[in-house]
Amino acid sequence: MSGIQFALLLFGLFLIVSGAVFANVPAIIVGLVLAVATIPWKNHKGVGKDQKIIVSACLAGFNCRYNGTNKLNDRIKELVEKGEAIPVCPEQLGGMSTPRIRSEQEGEKVFNKNGEDVTEYFLRGANEVLRIAILYDCKEAILKSGSPSCGCGWVYDGSFTGTLKEGDGVTANLLKANGIKVYTEENFVKNLPKAARNNVEKT
Repeated sequence: MSGIQFALLLFGLFLIVSGAVFANVPAIIVGLVLAVATIPWKNHKGVGKDQKIIVSACLAGFNCRYNGTNKLNDRIKELVEKGEAIPVCPEQLGGMSTPRIRSEQEGEKVFNKNGEDVTEYFLRGANEVLRIAILYDCKEAILKSGSPSCGCGWVYDGSFTGTLKEGDGVTANLLKANGIKVYTEENFVKNLPKAARNNVEKT
Protein backbone atom coordinates (compact mmCIF):
# COMPACT_ATOMS: atom_id res chain seq x y z
CA MET A 1 0.00 0.00 0.00
CA SER A 2 1.44 3.37 -1.03
CA GLY A 3 1.67 6.40 1.22
CA ILE A 4 -1.22 8.07 -0.59
CA GLN A 5 -3.37 4.96 -0.28
CA PHE A 6 -2.59 4.77 3.44
CA ALA A 7 -3.49 8.45 3.86
CA LEU A 8 -6.79 7.90 2.05
CA LEU A 9 -7.49 4.87 4.24
CA LEU A 10 -6.90 6.95 7.37
CA PHE A 11 -9.10 9.74 6.03
CA GLY A 12 -11.82 7.23 5.21
CA LEU A 13 -11.65 5.84 8.72
CA PHE A 14 -11.77 9.38 10.11
CA LEU A 15 -14.95 10.07 8.12
CA ILE A 16 -16.50 6.84 9.37
CA VAL A 17 -15.72 7.61 13.01
CA SER A 18 -16.68 11.28 12.88
CA GLY A 19 -19.82 10.42 10.93
CA ALA A 20 -20.80 7.91 13.58
CA VAL A 21 -20.18 10.42 16.38
CA PHE A 22 -22.21 13.16 14.72
CA ALA A 23 -24.80 10.87 13.08
CA ASN A 24 -23.65 12.02 9.62
CA VAL A 25 -24.64 9.08 7.41
CA PRO A 26 -23.26 10.51 4.11
CA ALA A 27 -19.84 11.00 5.75
CA ILE A 28 -19.90 7.36 6.89
CA ILE A 29 -20.76 6.20 3.37
CA VAL A 30 -18.03 8.27 1.70
CA GLY A 31 -15.59 7.05 4.36
CA LEU A 32 -16.48 3.43 3.63
CA VAL A 33 -16.03 3.99 -0.11
CA LEU A 34 -12.57 5.49 0.43
CA ALA A 35 -11.53 2.80 2.90
CA VAL A 36 -12.65 -0.08 0.67
CA ALA A 37 -11.12 1.54 -2.41
CA THR A 38 -7.65 1.51 -0.82
CA ILE A 39 -7.65 -2.23 -0.14
CA PRO A 40 -5.42 -4.04 -2.69
CA TRP A 41 -7.97 -6.66 -3.65
CA LYS A 42 -6.73 -9.43 -5.92
CA ASN A 43 -8.78 -9.75 -9.12
CA HIS A 44 -11.03 -7.00 -7.79
CA LYS A 45 -13.34 -5.83 -10.57
CA GLY A 46 -14.67 -2.76 -8.79
CA VAL A 47 -12.77 0.36 -7.83
CA GLY A 48 -9.09 -0.10 -8.59
CA LYS A 49 -6.36 0.55 -11.11
CA ASP A 50 -8.75 0.08 -14.04
CA GLN A 51 -10.95 2.85 -12.70
CA LYS A 52 -11.39 5.78 -15.08
CA ILE A 53 -14.33 7.93 -13.90
CA ILE A 54 -14.83 10.21 -10.90
CA VAL A 55 -18.47 11.15 -10.23
CA SER A 56 -20.22 13.53 -7.87
CA ALA A 57 -21.59 11.39 -5.04
CA CYS A 58 -24.95 13.19 -5.07
CA LEU A 59 -25.49 11.99 -8.66
CA ALA A 60 -25.05 8.41 -7.46
CA GLY A 61 -27.77 8.85 -4.84
CA PHE A 62 -25.72 9.81 -1.80
CA ASN A 63 -27.46 12.39 0.39
CA CYS A 64 -24.48 14.74 0.55
CA ARG A 65 -25.82 18.00 -0.93
CA TYR A 66 -25.90 21.14 1.21
CA ASN A 67 -29.49 20.42 2.23
CA GLY A 68 -28.93 16.72 2.90
CA THR A 69 -30.54 15.50 -0.33
CA ASN A 70 -29.21 13.97 -3.55
CA LYS A 71 -29.54 14.49 -7.30
CA LEU A 72 -29.82 10.85 -8.32
CA ASN A 73 -29.00 10.00 -11.91
CA ASP A 74 -29.80 6.34 -12.58
CA ARG A 75 -27.11 5.95 -15.24
CA ILE A 76 -24.40 7.32 -12.98
CA LYS A 77 -25.61 5.22 -10.05
CA GLU A 78 -25.27 2.13 -12.23
CA LEU A 79 -21.69 3.07 -13.14
CA VAL A 80 -20.90 3.15 -9.42
CA GLU A 81 -22.72 -0.12 -8.75
CA LYS A 82 -20.72 -1.80 -11.53
CA GLY A 83 -17.47 -0.54 -10.01
CA GLU A 84 -16.79 1.70 -13.01
CA ALA A 85 -16.93 5.00 -11.11
CA ILE A 86 -15.75 6.46 -7.80
CA PRO A 87 -18.29 8.68 -5.98
CA VAL A 88 -16.84 11.74 -4.24
CA CYS A 89 -18.23 14.79 -2.46
CA PRO A 90 -15.58 17.55 -2.49
CA GLU A 91 -17.32 19.56 0.20
CA GLN A 92 -17.43 16.63 2.61
CA LEU A 93 -13.84 15.74 1.75
CA GLY A 94 -12.94 19.35 2.53
CA GLY A 95 -14.36 19.01 6.02
CA MET A 96 -17.84 20.49 5.66
CA SER A 97 -20.83 18.91 7.37
CA THR A 98 -24.09 17.70 5.85
CA PRO A 99 -26.42 19.51 5.89
CA ARG A 100 -24.56 22.83 5.61
CA ILE A 101 -25.29 26.43 4.70
CA ARG A 102 -25.60 26.89 0.95
CA SER A 103 -22.53 28.37 -0.74
CA GLU A 104 -21.85 30.10 -4.05
CA GLN A 105 -18.81 31.47 -5.84
CA GLU A 106 -18.00 35.15 -5.92
CA GLY A 107 -14.91 35.85 -7.98
CA GLU A 108 -12.16 33.48 -6.84
CA LYS A 109 -13.76 33.03 -3.41
CA VAL A 110 -16.65 30.92 -2.12
CA PHE A 111 -19.06 32.33 0.47
CA ASN A 112 -22.01 30.77 2.22
CA LYS A 113 -25.35 32.49 2.44
CA ASN A 114 -24.38 34.00 5.80
CA GLY A 115 -21.46 35.79 4.15
CA GLU A 116 -18.78 33.54 5.63
CA ASP A 117 -15.71 32.80 3.49
CA VAL A 118 -15.59 29.01 3.04
CA THR A 119 -13.05 28.96 0.22
CA GLU A 120 -10.56 26.93 2.29
CA TYR A 121 -12.98 24.00 2.57
CA PHE A 122 -13.64 24.00 -1.17
CA LEU A 123 -9.94 24.13 -2.04
CA ARG A 124 -9.14 21.34 0.41
CA GLY A 125 -11.92 19.17 -0.99
CA ALA A 126 -10.83 19.83 -4.57
CA ASN A 127 -7.29 18.75 -3.78
CA GLU A 128 -8.52 15.55 -2.11
CA VAL A 129 -10.59 14.70 -5.20
CA LEU A 130 -7.56 15.31 -7.40
CA ARG A 131 -5.47 12.99 -5.22
CA ILE A 132 -8.08 10.25 -5.61
CA ALA A 133 -8.25 10.82 -9.37
CA ILE A 134 -4.46 10.54 -9.70
CA LEU A 135 -4.29 7.49 -7.43
CA TYR A 136 -6.80 5.57 -9.57
CA ASP A 137 -5.67 7.01 -12.91
CA CYS A 138 -9.06 8.58 -13.61
CA LYS A 139 -9.21 10.32 -16.97
CA GLU A 140 -12.79 11.62 -16.85
CA ALA A 141 -15.14 13.05 -14.26
CA ILE A 142 -18.92 13.50 -14.27
CA LEU A 143 -19.79 16.34 -11.91
CA LYS A 144 -22.97 18.06 -10.75
CA SER A 145 -23.83 21.09 -12.86
CA GLY A 146 -24.12 24.49 -11.16
CA SER A 147 -22.30 23.43 -7.99
CA PRO A 148 -19.62 25.75 -6.53
CA SER A 149 -17.42 22.65 -6.33
CA CYS A 150 -18.50 20.56 -9.28
CA GLY A 151 -20.10 22.97 -11.76
CA CYS A 152 -18.70 22.74 -15.28
CA GLY A 153 -19.32 25.61 -17.69
CA TRP A 154 -21.92 27.33 -15.51
CA VAL A 155 -22.07 28.12 -11.79
CA TYR A 156 -24.32 30.24 -9.59
CA ASP A 157 -23.14 33.84 -9.43
CA GLY A 158 -23.00 34.43 -5.66
CA SER A 159 -26.23 36.40 -5.40
CA PHE A 160 -28.24 33.37 -4.15
CA THR A 161 -31.00 34.31 -6.59
CA GLY A 162 -30.65 31.25 -8.85
CA THR A 163 -28.69 33.28 -11.44
CA LEU A 164 -26.06 31.39 -13.42
CA LYS A 165 -22.81 32.72 -14.87
CA GLU A 166 -20.12 31.17 -17.03
CA GLY A 167 -17.40 29.41 -15.08
CA ASP A 168 -16.32 26.22 -13.35
CA GLY A 169 -16.60 25.06 -9.77
CA VAL A 170 -13.44 24.81 -7.66
CA THR A 171 -13.05 21.05 -8.08
CA ALA A 172 -13.97 21.03 -11.78
CA ASN A 173 -11.43 23.78 -12.43
CA LEU A 174 -8.63 21.90 -10.64
CA LEU A 175 -9.38 18.62 -12.41
CA LYS A 176 -9.38 20.34 -15.80
CA ALA A 177 -6.08 22.05 -14.99
CA ASN A 178 -4.60 18.61 -14.40
CA GLY A 179 -5.75 17.12 -17.69
CA ILE A 180 -8.91 15.38 -16.53
CA LYS A 181 -11.93 15.75 -18.80
CA VAL A 182 -14.94 17.04 -16.91
CA TYR A 183 -18.56 16.56 -17.96
CA THR A 184 -21.88 17.31 -16.33
CA GLU A 185 -24.70 14.84 -15.76
CA GLU A 186 -26.42 16.55 -18.69
CA ASN A 187 -23.76 16.03 -21.36
CA PHE A 188 -21.56 13.14 -20.26
CA VAL A 189 -23.04 10.40 -22.46
CA LYS A 190 -22.35 12.10 -25.78
CA ASN A 191 -18.87 13.22 -24.72
CA LEU A 192 -17.49 10.03 -23.18
CA PRO A 193 -15.12 7.83 -25.19
CA LYS A 194 -16.98 5.45 -27.50
CA ALA A 195 -16.47 2.29 -25.41
CA ALA A 196 -17.65 3.96 -22.21
CA ARG A 197 -20.54 5.62 -24.02
CA ASN A 198 -21.74 2.29 -25.40
CA ASN A 199 -21.72 0.77 -21.91
CA VAL A 200 -23.71 3.65 -20.44
CA GLU A 201 -26.27 3.74 -23.26
CA LYS A 202 -27.07 0.07 -22.63
CA THR A 203 -28.27 0.84 -19.08
